Amino acid sequence: MKAFILSIIFAVIQCLTVFCQGGYPKIVFKPSDPLIARSEDKATLNWALELPPSETWSSSIFEVMFGIWKHPGFLKTKLLVIDRHGEVLIRPNYEKKISCDFNMSKLQVAFILHNLTMKDENHYCLQVELGLHQPPLTDPVMLLLEDPPKITSPKQENFSVNIGDNLRINSQAKGLPAPNITWTKQGRIVGNDTLVLNGVTPNDSGVYLCSAHNQAGEDHREIVVTVIEHNYGSQKLTVPHMPTQTSHDGGSPVWLFPVVIGVSVLLIAAVVIFRLRGRYCEKNLAYGQHIDEETGEHSTTAKIELRDDEATAG
Repeated sequence: MKAFILSIIFAVIQCLTVFCQGGYPKIVFKPSDPLIARSEDKATLNWALELPPSETWSSSIFEVMFGIWKHPGFLKTKLLVIDRHGEVLIRPNYEKKISCDFNMSKLQVAFILHNLTMKDENHYCLQVELGLHQPPLTDPVMLLLEDPPKITSPKQENFSVNIGDNLRINSQAKGLPAPNITWTKQGRIVGNDTLVLNGVTPNDSGVYLCSAHNQAGEDHREIVVTVIEHNYGSQKLTVPHMPTQTSHDGGSPVWLFPVVIGVSVLLIAAVVIFRLRGRYCEKNLAYGQHIDEETGEHSTTAKIELRDDEATAG
Protein backbone atom coordinates (compact mmCIF):
# COMPACT_ATOMS: atom_id res chain seq x y z
CA MET A 1 0.00 0.00 0.00
CA LYS A 2 2.77 2.38 0.92
CA ALA A 3 4.61 1.53 -2.31
CA PHE A 4 1.49 2.32 -4.34
CA ILE A 5 1.07 5.70 -2.68
CA LEU A 6 4.74 6.52 -3.21
CA SER A 7 4.47 5.65 -6.91
CA ILE A 8 1.51 7.96 -7.35
CA ILE A 9 3.32 10.80 -5.59
CA PHE A 10 6.38 10.23 -7.77
CA ALA A 11 4.28 10.34 -10.94
CA VAL A 12 2.57 13.57 -9.88
CA ILE A 13 5.94 15.17 -9.12
CA GLN A 14 7.21 14.15 -12.54
CA CYS A 15 4.16 15.61 -14.23
CA LEU A 16 4.49 18.87 -12.34
CA THR A 17 8.16 19.05 -13.22
CA VAL A 18 7.49 18.51 -16.91
CA PHE A 19 4.63 21.04 -16.88
CA CYS A 20 6.70 23.69 -15.09
CA GLN A 21 9.58 23.22 -17.48
CA GLY A 22 7.29 23.64 -20.49
CA GLY A 23 7.40 20.03 -21.47
CA TYR A 24 4.03 20.04 -23.28
CA PRO A 25 3.27 21.82 -26.58
CA LYS A 26 1.26 24.96 -26.03
CA ILE A 27 0.22 28.26 -27.58
CA VAL A 28 2.13 31.16 -26.03
CA PHE A 29 0.89 34.02 -28.20
CA LYS A 30 -2.48 34.53 -29.85
CA PRO A 31 -4.47 37.32 -31.56
CA SER A 32 -6.97 39.39 -29.63
CA ASP A 33 -10.48 38.00 -29.46
CA PRO A 34 -12.45 39.50 -31.05
CA LEU A 35 -10.04 40.78 -33.68
CA ILE A 36 -11.19 44.11 -35.13
CA ALA A 37 -10.41 44.94 -38.77
CA ARG A 38 -11.55 47.39 -41.43
CA SER A 39 -13.49 46.46 -44.54
CA GLU A 40 -11.59 46.43 -47.85
CA ASP A 41 -8.44 46.00 -45.77
CA LYS A 42 -6.64 42.93 -44.46
CA ALA A 43 -6.59 41.11 -41.14
CA THR A 44 -3.47 39.39 -39.80
CA LEU A 45 -3.83 36.67 -37.16
CA ASN A 46 -0.56 35.83 -35.38
CA TRP A 47 0.21 32.79 -33.21
CA ALA A 48 3.37 31.52 -31.51
CA LEU A 49 3.89 27.95 -30.27
CA GLU A 50 6.14 26.35 -27.72
CA LEU A 51 7.47 22.76 -27.79
CA PRO A 52 9.65 20.76 -25.38
CA PRO A 53 13.33 21.56 -25.86
CA SER A 54 14.03 18.25 -27.57
CA GLU A 55 11.24 18.68 -30.15
CA THR A 56 10.98 20.67 -33.38
CA TRP A 57 8.27 21.61 -35.81
CA SER A 58 9.20 18.86 -38.26
CA SER A 59 9.53 16.21 -35.59
CA SER A 60 6.49 16.92 -33.42
CA ILE A 61 3.96 18.88 -35.50
CA PHE A 62 2.02 16.89 -38.04
CA GLU A 63 0.28 19.89 -39.59
CA VAL A 64 -0.90 23.42 -38.78
CA MET A 65 -4.39 24.25 -40.01
CA PHE A 66 -6.39 27.46 -40.26
CA GLY A 67 -10.08 27.66 -41.10
CA ILE A 68 -13.63 28.43 -40.04
CA TRP A 69 -14.54 27.33 -36.55
CA LYS A 70 -17.82 25.63 -35.79
CA HIS A 71 -19.35 25.87 -32.32
CA PRO A 72 -19.02 24.07 -29.96
CA GLY A 73 -15.54 22.97 -30.96
CA PHE A 74 -14.29 21.70 -34.29
CA LEU A 75 -12.77 23.05 -37.50
CA LYS A 76 -15.62 23.12 -39.98
CA THR A 77 -13.83 24.36 -43.10
CA LYS A 78 -10.07 24.15 -43.69
CA LEU A 79 -8.81 27.18 -45.58
CA LEU A 80 -5.03 26.69 -45.35
CA VAL A 81 -2.75 23.86 -44.16
CA ILE A 82 1.01 23.82 -43.46
CA ASP A 83 2.54 20.37 -43.11
CA ARG A 84 5.64 19.32 -41.13
CA HIS A 85 7.87 19.98 -44.16
CA GLY A 86 6.64 23.55 -44.68
CA GLU A 87 4.47 22.80 -47.69
CA VAL A 88 1.39 25.04 -47.97
CA LEU A 89 -1.98 23.92 -49.30
CA ILE A 90 -4.75 26.53 -49.86
CA ARG A 91 -8.40 25.68 -50.39
CA PRO A 92 -9.50 26.15 -54.05
CA ASN A 93 -10.97 29.59 -54.87
CA TYR A 94 -9.32 31.07 -51.78
CA GLU A 95 -5.91 31.77 -53.30
CA LYS A 96 -6.54 35.53 -53.39
CA LYS A 97 -8.39 35.60 -50.08
CA ILE A 98 -5.84 34.02 -47.73
CA SER A 99 -2.07 33.74 -47.39
CA CYS A 100 0.37 32.82 -44.63
CA ASP A 101 3.79 33.64 -43.22
CA PHE A 102 5.62 31.30 -40.83
CA ASN A 103 8.99 30.57 -39.21
CA MET A 104 9.48 26.89 -38.39
CA SER A 105 12.51 27.41 -36.16
CA LYS A 106 10.81 30.11 -34.06
CA LEU A 107 7.45 28.27 -34.14
CA GLN A 108 5.63 31.39 -35.36
CA VAL A 109 2.81 31.49 -37.88
CA ALA A 110 0.58 34.23 -39.28
CA PHE A 111 -2.52 33.96 -41.46
CA ILE A 112 -3.61 36.96 -43.54
CA LEU A 113 -7.14 37.50 -44.86
CA HIS A 114 -7.30 39.98 -47.77
CA ASN A 115 -9.96 42.33 -49.19
CA LEU A 116 -12.29 41.94 -46.26
CA THR A 117 -16.04 42.19 -46.69
CA MET A 118 -19.00 41.50 -44.43
CA LYS A 119 -18.92 37.86 -45.59
CA ASP A 120 -15.55 37.47 -43.88
CA GLU A 121 -16.98 38.18 -40.44
CA ASN A 122 -16.77 34.77 -38.79
CA HIS A 123 -15.20 32.56 -36.16
CA TYR A 124 -11.75 31.35 -37.27
CA CYS A 125 -9.41 28.92 -35.59
CA LEU A 126 -5.83 27.72 -35.47
CA GLN A 127 -5.52 23.96 -35.02
CA VAL A 128 -2.15 22.25 -34.52
CA GLU A 129 -2.14 18.49 -35.05
CA LEU A 130 0.54 16.79 -32.91
CA GLY A 131 -0.13 13.20 -33.90
CA LEU A 132 -2.29 10.49 -32.42
CA HIS A 133 -0.63 10.49 -29.01
CA GLN A 134 -1.69 14.06 -28.11
CA PRO A 135 -4.84 16.13 -28.53
CA PRO A 136 -4.57 19.02 -31.01
CA LEU A 137 -3.92 22.60 -29.92
CA THR A 138 -6.84 24.85 -30.84
CA ASP A 139 -7.45 28.56 -30.48
CA PRO A 140 -10.64 30.09 -31.95
CA VAL A 141 -10.98 33.83 -32.57
CA MET A 142 -13.83 36.00 -33.79
CA LEU A 143 -13.16 38.44 -36.65
CA LEU A 144 -15.28 41.59 -36.60
CA LEU A 145 -15.28 44.35 -39.19
CA GLU A 146 -15.63 47.95 -38.11
CA ASP A 147 -15.72 51.07 -40.25
CA PRO A 148 -16.31 54.56 -38.84
CA PRO A 149 -19.48 56.22 -40.12
CA LYS A 150 -19.53 58.36 -43.23
CA ILE A 151 -22.64 60.44 -43.97
CA THR A 152 -23.58 60.07 -47.63
CA SER A 153 -26.92 61.88 -47.64
CA PRO A 154 -28.07 64.63 -47.65
CA LYS A 155 -25.39 66.19 -49.82
CA GLN A 156 -27.25 69.51 -49.92
CA GLU A 157 -26.43 71.80 -47.00
CA ASN A 158 -29.06 74.55 -47.39
CA PHE A 159 -32.83 74.09 -47.55
CA SER A 160 -35.49 76.76 -48.07
CA VAL A 161 -39.15 76.19 -47.26
CA ASN A 162 -42.21 78.45 -47.33
CA ILE A 163 -43.91 79.15 -44.06
CA GLY A 164 -46.68 76.62 -43.43
CA ASP A 165 -45.21 73.99 -45.78
CA ASN A 166 -43.72 70.62 -44.80
CA LEU A 167 -40.05 69.67 -44.99
CA ARG A 168 -38.63 66.16 -45.03
CA ILE A 169 -34.86 65.45 -45.16
CA ASN A 170 -33.70 61.84 -45.44
CA SER A 171 -30.24 60.93 -44.17
CA GLN A 172 -28.02 57.95 -44.88
CA ALA A 173 -24.60 56.86 -43.63
CA LYS A 174 -22.29 53.94 -44.35
CA GLY A 175 -20.18 52.15 -41.77
CA LEU A 176 -19.70 48.87 -39.90
CA PRO A 177 -21.66 48.09 -37.91
CA ALA A 178 -24.53 50.09 -39.39
CA PRO A 179 -24.43 53.58 -37.87
CA ASN A 180 -27.21 55.12 -35.79
CA ILE A 181 -28.37 58.51 -37.09
CA THR A 182 -29.86 61.37 -35.08
CA TRP A 183 -30.90 64.96 -35.86
CA THR A 184 -30.40 67.64 -33.24
CA LYS A 185 -31.02 71.37 -32.98
CA GLN A 186 -29.24 73.29 -30.25
CA GLY A 187 -28.46 70.00 -28.49
CA ARG A 188 -32.06 68.76 -28.53
CA ILE A 189 -32.92 65.58 -30.49
CA VAL A 190 -35.54 66.39 -33.15
CA GLY A 191 -35.37 63.28 -35.36
CA ASN A 192 -33.67 60.00 -36.15
CA ASP A 193 -32.99 58.79 -39.68
CA THR A 194 -35.31 61.41 -41.18
CA LEU A 195 -35.84 65.04 -40.19
CA VAL A 196 -39.56 65.88 -40.51
CA LEU A 197 -40.95 69.41 -40.09
CA ASN A 198 -44.70 69.77 -40.60
CA GLY A 199 -46.31 73.18 -41.05
CA VAL A 200 -43.05 75.04 -40.53
CA THR A 201 -42.95 78.31 -38.64
CA PRO A 202 -40.20 80.92 -38.36
CA ASN A 203 -39.03 79.11 -35.22
CA ASP A 204 -38.07 76.10 -37.36
CA SER A 205 -35.35 78.01 -39.19
CA GLY A 206 -31.77 77.54 -38.06
CA VAL A 207 -28.90 75.05 -38.04
CA TYR A 208 -29.61 71.32 -37.67
CA LEU A 209 -26.88 68.77 -36.91
CA CYS A 210 -27.01 65.33 -38.54
CA SER A 211 -24.90 62.83 -36.57
CA ALA A 212 -23.98 59.23 -37.43
CA HIS A 213 -22.18 57.08 -34.87
CA ASN A 214 -21.16 53.48 -34.21
CA GLN A 215 -18.53 51.78 -32.06
CA ALA A 216 -15.82 52.66 -34.60
CA GLY A 217 -16.42 56.43 -34.57
CA GLU A 218 -18.81 59.17 -35.63
CA ASP A 219 -19.49 61.71 -38.39
CA HIS A 220 -21.40 65.00 -38.42
CA ARG A 221 -22.93 67.34 -40.99
CA GLU A 222 -24.63 70.73 -40.47
CA ILE A 223 -27.79 71.58 -42.40
CA VAL A 224 -29.23 75.11 -42.59
CA VAL A 225 -33.01 75.49 -42.89
CA THR A 226 -34.40 78.86 -44.00
CA VAL A 227 -38.11 79.63 -43.57
CA ILE A 228 -39.47 82.11 -46.14
CA GLU A 229 -42.16 84.43 -44.74
CA HIS A 230 -44.88 85.97 -46.97
CA ASN A 231 -45.92 89.65 -46.57
CA TYR A 232 -49.63 89.36 -47.33
CA GLY A 233 -50.28 93.11 -46.72
CA SER A 234 -48.38 94.24 -49.81
CA GLN A 235 -50.00 94.39 -53.23
CA LYS A 236 -48.28 93.65 -56.47
CA LEU A 237 -48.37 96.46 -59.01
CA THR A 238 -49.70 95.51 -62.44
CA VAL A 239 -49.42 97.25 -65.80
CA PRO A 240 -52.78 98.87 -66.75
CA HIS A 241 -54.58 97.48 -69.76
CA MET A 242 -57.12 100.27 -70.26
CA PRO A 243 -56.28 103.94 -70.94
CA THR A 244 -58.88 105.05 -68.42
CA GLN A 245 -56.66 104.10 -65.44
CA THR A 246 -55.04 107.12 -63.85
CA SER A 247 -51.77 107.57 -62.03
CA HIS A 248 -51.46 107.08 -58.27
CA ASP A 249 -51.26 110.81 -57.50
CA GLY A 250 -54.68 111.55 -59.00
CA GLY A 251 -53.23 113.58 -61.94
CA SER A 252 -53.67 113.16 -65.65
CA PRO A 253 -54.67 109.84 -67.16
CA VAL A 254 -51.78 107.53 -67.83
CA TRP A 255 -52.58 107.28 -71.56
CA LEU A 256 -51.78 111.03 -72.07
CA PHE A 257 -48.08 110.52 -71.49
CA PRO A 258 -47.34 108.59 -74.70
CA VAL A 259 -49.53 111.05 -76.68
CA VAL A 260 -47.59 114.05 -75.42
CA ILE A 261 -44.29 112.33 -76.12
CA GLY A 262 -45.40 111.45 -79.69
CA VAL A 263 -46.52 115.02 -80.49
CA SER A 264 -43.27 116.42 -79.16
CA VAL A 265 -41.24 114.09 -81.35
CA LEU A 266 -43.25 115.17 -84.46
CA LEU A 267 -42.77 118.87 -83.70
CA ILE A 268 -39.04 118.46 -83.26
CA ALA A 269 -38.81 116.54 -86.52
CA ALA A 270 -40.76 119.24 -88.40
CA VAL A 271 -38.51 122.03 -87.10
CA VAL A 272 -35.40 120.14 -88.14
CA ILE A 273 -36.79 119.48 -91.64
CA PHE A 274 -37.79 123.15 -92.19
CA ARG A 275 -34.41 124.38 -91.04
CA LEU A 276 -32.64 122.04 -93.40
CA ARG A 277 -34.89 123.09 -96.30
CA GLY A 278 -34.31 126.76 -95.45
CA ARG A 279 -30.56 126.34 -95.59
CA TYR A 280 -30.88 124.56 -98.92
CA CYS A 281 -33.04 127.33 -100.38
CA GLU A 282 -30.67 130.05 -99.19
CA LYS A 283 -27.77 128.27 -100.81
CA ASN A 284 -29.51 127.79 -104.21
CA LEU A 285 -31.42 131.12 -104.33
CA ALA A 286 -30.49 133.44 -107.33
CA TYR A 287 -31.37 137.20 -107.20
CA GLY A 288 -31.84 139.51 -110.20
CA GLN A 289 -32.69 143.26 -110.74
CA HIS A 290 -34.40 144.81 -113.78
CA ILE A 291 -34.78 148.57 -114.72
CA ASP A 292 -37.36 149.57 -117.25
CA GLU A 293 -35.70 152.17 -119.46
CA GLU A 294 -38.97 153.68 -120.54
CA THR A 295 -40.65 154.00 -117.19
CA GLY A 296 -37.58 153.87 -114.93
CA GLU A 297 -39.18 151.26 -112.65
CA HIS A 298 -37.04 148.81 -110.74
CA SER A 299 -37.99 145.15 -110.20
CA THR A 300 -36.24 142.35 -108.29
CA THR A 301 -36.59 138.61 -109.06
CA ALA A 302 -35.53 135.50 -107.07
CA LYS A 303 -35.15 132.01 -108.54
CA ILE A 304 -34.39 128.71 -106.80
CA GLU A 305 -32.46 126.22 -108.88
CA LEU A 306 -33.68 122.66 -108.32
CA ARG A 307 -31.74 119.49 -109.09
CA ASP A 308 -33.14 117.06 -111.61
CA ASP A 309 -34.40 114.64 -108.98
CA GLU A 310 -36.13 117.43 -107.03
CA ALA A 311 -37.66 118.88 -110.15
CA THR A 312 -38.97 115.50 -111.07
CA ALA A 313 -40.37 115.00 -107.58
CA GLY A 314 -42.10 118.40 -107.80
